[in-house]
This record gives sequence, structure tokens and C-alpha cells, in this order.
Amino acid sequence: MKSFQDDLFYHETDIIYPRQVNFSKDGNGKVYFRGNMYLNQGIFVVDGGAFDYFIVPNINFGIQSQGMIFEVDNLNLIWSIAKYRFYMYSFDITNYTIPLEAINYKSFRELDVNDVAAGINAGGDMHWDLSNAKYEVPKGSGKNSVFTSALWIGALDQAGQLHLSAQTYRQTGDDFWPGPIDEIAVPFDSASTIAFNRVWKIDKWKIEEFKTNFLLGNVTNGTYGVPEEMSSWPAKGNGIVSGNLAPFVDFNANGFYNPMDGDYPEIKGDQMIYRIFNDSLADHSNSSGLKLGIEIHASAYSFYCQGTADTNNVINRTTFYNYTIINRSQNNYDSLFVGLWCDMDLGNASDDYVGCDTTLATGFTYNGDNDDEMVYGLNPPIQNVKILKGILADPGDGIDNDLDGTIDEPSERTTMNHFMYYNNAAGGASTNPNGANDYWNYMQSIWLDGQHLTYGGDGRDPLNPPTNFFYSGTPYAATGWTEASPANIPEDRRFLMSSGPVTFNAGDTATIDFAYIFTWDSLNANGLTTSIAKNIQGLQLVQNWFDNNSFPSCINYTVNVLEINSNLNTISIFPNPAANRLFVNRNADDLSTLNFVIYDLLGAEVKAGKLFSDEINIEELAKQMYILKIGNEKGYDYLRFVKM
Repeated sequence: MKSFQDDLFYHETDIIYPRQVNFSKDGNGKVYFRGNMYLNQGIFVVDGGAFDYFIVPNINFGIQSQGMIFEVDNLNLIWSIAKYRFYMYSFDITNYTIPLEAINYKSFRELDVNDVAAGINAGGDMHWDLSNAKYEVPKGSGKNSVFTSALWIGALDQAGQLHLSAQTYRQTGDDFWPGPIDEIAVPFDSASTIAFNRVWKIDKWKIEEFKTNFLLGNVTNGTYGVPEEMSSWPAKGNGIVSGNLAPFVDFNANGFYNPMDGDYPEIKGDQMIYRIFNDSLADHSNSSGLKLGIEIHASAYSFYCQGTADTNNVINRTTFYNYTIINRSQNNYDSLFVGLWCDMDLGNASDDYVGCDTTLATGFTYNGDNDDEMVYGLNPPIQNVKILKGILADPGDGIDNDLDGTIDEPSERTTMNHFMYYNNAAGGASTNPNGANDYWNYMQSIWLDGQHLTYGGDGRDPLNPPTNFFYSGTPYAATGWTEASPANIPEDRRFLMSSGPVTFNAGDTATIDFAYIFTWDSLNANGLTTSIAKNIQGLQLVQNWFDNNSFPSCINYTVNVLEINSNLNTISIFPNPAANRLFVNRNADDLSTLNFVIYDLLGAEVKAGKLFSDEINIEELAKQMYILKIGNEKGYDYLRFVKM
């Protein structure tokens, strides 16, 4: 379990310190030191249990030089002298603003509660830090199955003009920026965007810890400090937020978010990252498309189930996403498409194939042979993007939007309505898009030269029937259209799956849920009865869990003194919360030796032993909530306590 501070030091590849580190401390007790984060040079400021990071350009500060003298004066100005320069520099943090394009610990965090470490950016794209792949699975292995992912959205206005927002690698610029367009108490401009240039990362155990401490009175009396990401949660009435942005549980039902009243973020999963971004701050320098005027509330979440059966282990290698897209413009749009674009580098990026399964609403990348050289090795995995719940379709549109064979059923939703791939190249009909019309074509299974995708071969034979789904056959099968059937050379692929079309009027909201699902039969060679069978089973399990809200999380968050069936009912503990010692009360006639085990809220054992006196030393435990299991062969009591 990591605290907020631990995120600063968790990934040694993300934070680089110079060989000689100079520390300084100001009059308020804040500690300053220099270092690199995500390849950006800057200054760390540590204030108690929180830290901040300020990027400083080389030209202004010279911090790339080793051996820099570094000091903070009584006005909190930072002064430095670089070892190989004859200049003195000063830096005033109070006038600092974080550059929107920069990656730092606030604008980039990892969803990492289970066996995936998935990077999420504040500016709309995800799974990379703007330089490196950040979708590591298994977590801690150094192996990445995805390089980057992004959102494409296009629609036609009342006059038939195309409006389009799409992100890829930011080579030419951006189409999305952090922050909301509306429902904030300041004008929508670069200043308000900078205020939202961050993501919020919340663990469910932290919420349960907060709820317990609030009921114990520790929030209001100040003995429990509300975590920063909960206190800054961008919900109605908190800071500059005037409307309904981030979801929250309104404990006192007054309509406004305030943790001091017992309110807390409403999240999905065992961990969630939340962000808000828009397409309207500036002109679209990536796609050159007209602005849509949309605001996206995006959640990324995952579940953790330690020790689950192999058949259910897919839950630990899946990340979930929800996009709520709001039309803040005055335009009524027709033919809205929402595209999920992905550059999947499945380990070794040069030997990938792609395909799709229309019945399971998934696009996937798999290895072109049975050996992913230098990364996943023999019997390599499959990485999927699966639509779990599409956009609400237009009633009576005469379209089978969910591809189930029935037209216009009540509450029909879209699904994966198109699947397209292209090559990382330029100058051809199946290469990188260049301009809004190219992005729009790909979202509708149309090549860059205007020809519709056709079934079979390379998808470009005008004598073959048109289709919306590239390589829709089952890999390793003797029949069907796959990359193996035209004998493609495996290489670096990009693919796009899009959902639509629907109308999207001014003020409308469209939501879409999807998941990244990683399956791997590492013991058997890829084939229909091994990797494909395991992949299909995993996809079906995830869909069923989502549809029935029955995710197999193994973390028990609801344990407390009143809810546990006590076997002894003779033991109590005090004080609670406790600082260094926990004292045990028991029946005066019971002189037997007691055994005890202390668990954290993730179920991990943190301390165990025999109780020869009436006290347990908890001085070394971190400040949070724990479960004490205490008893003997006659039975055990389970008691919850808080270390403060």
C-alpha cells in the first residue's frame, strides 16, 4: 500500500536525482531539493505529508549542472549557483504556473491497484508519459502492451460542417486540454484550465478510512487529516466549482461538497483516477478540425482480487474507463462518432497483428507468431479494447446499432460499429491521418482516398463487398478474414474502433464505457483452444461482471466491530484511535495466552504475535485503519482500530 508521498519515490525510472543533491529549508519548515521527473528538470518542495514539483527550464536555472549550490532565503526565494557557470539565479515559486504541456506528478498518475500500471494524463490521452509507454502488465515486469491511447470525436453541425477533435502523439499540437468549459465560478480560459491540469487518484480503502474517522469525530476535531485528493475533489461548491462536475456522496444532503461535513468522492472500483478535459481552449493544432465545444468527464478504474482462481484472474489485468461527453456548445450535431484510438505495442512492437470480434465488441492486438522476442517471449498475450456499454442510440433510426439482429429495440445502444487499422507511414491511402477529413474517414471505415473498406485481402478491392470491420475473423482459424489470410508481414499497428452515429444536440450528454483486457496463456502455444479460448472467456467474464455489477473484488472494506460475527465477545480494545500502544480488555477469568494478527484494509498482514501482557505496540505502523484478529483455540474476535 502506498501513501501519497510514496508516489514521489515509487518509480525510479520516472524520477532522477543528480549525484549531489542539495537540500534547503525555509522558515515554514518546507524542504526544497532539485531533481528530474518524467524527463523534466525542476524543484521538489516537501511540506509535511504533501509535496509539490515545479518544472524549471535549463536556460533560466541551469539545474542540469552537477554540484549546484542551492539555498532558500527568508523571503522564500530560491537561489542557486551552477557549478560550471558564473551566474546566480533566483526563482520565485509563488508566481509559478505549471505549463499545460508538461508532465508532472499532478497531471500524470498511474492506475496501479492491480497487476496493471496504466498511465493517465490530464490532457485527454493516456497510457504514455508523452515519451514512453506506460501500460505495464504484469505490473513491475517492465513489459508494456500499449504505447498510447486517445479519444477521437467527430460530428456534423446544422450546416453540414465537420467538427472534429482527435489526439495521437501531439507531434503537431493538441485537440484537448484539461478542465471544464462550464459550471465553474471563473471564466473559461487558460487560467481555469491550469487549475484543472491534474488528475485525482482515489483508493477505495482511503475513502473507507475517511468514513470511519468521520464517524469517530477525528475529521472535525482535526486528529485525522483529510487526504489532499479528497479535500480538492472538483465537486459542486468546492473551490471554483459551481455546478455538477465530479460525483460525490452528499453525507448531509445539502447539495454541496465538503469533507468536513462527511462528504466524500463517489468512485468506481478499488481505485479510480478522475479528470475533466475539453476541446475548446484553442484551435485544434493536431487534427485541424473545428471545435465541437465538448467537455469530457473521464474515469479510469480497476479492481484487485488477490489469490483469485486462474479463470477469474482477468480481473487483475483489466482497466475500466467511463467517458461522459457533454455538448456545451449551441450546435445540434448529427452523425456523432466516438472513436477509441490505440497504438498497441504488444511487447515487441514490430511483430504485431490486429483484429476484431463484432460479437464481443472488441478490437485486439496479438503476436504475428508464437514468440514475442525479447519481451513477452513464447506464447505471447492478447491485448483487447472492449466496448462494454455504448452510447444511447436515436429511437426509431432504423439502424441495428448494437448489432444484435434487432432494429430499434427500447433503449438500444451503439457498440463497436467500426473497426479500422492503418500503418505508421505517410503518403498513402492506409497511412497516418493528416487533417480532419482523414480522421473522419477512418471513423467510418473509409480509406484516406475516399474508398470504403472492403471485405477480404488488404481491404481495398472494389470488387469485394463493403464492410465496417477490418480483420473480423478468428485468429488461428482455418477460415475467416485475418491478417494471416493475406499473409501480412507483422509490424507496428495502430487501430481505431468507433461507436455511432447518433444525434448530439446542444446540452446533450453521451456516455460510453469500455475496458482494456489483457489475457495470457503463457504455458501453451497460441491457438484456437488455448490463447483464443482464454481470451474469449476473459472478455465474456468482464462483460458479465460489468452488466451485473458483480466484480470479484477480494478487498473487504465493510469490516467493523458491529458487522463481524464475534466468537468470544469478551475482548475490547482502547484507546481507539491509538498512537503507540493498543490496550486489550478481556474477561478477568481468562488467563490464557492470546494470539493476534493485524491486517491492513487490503488484507495484508502487517504484524502478528502472542499477547503476554495487555498491550500491543503499534508504534511502527503507518497512520491508517487496521483490523485486529485476536483470540486463541476457543475462537477469535475481529476489532477495527485506527492508528493516529
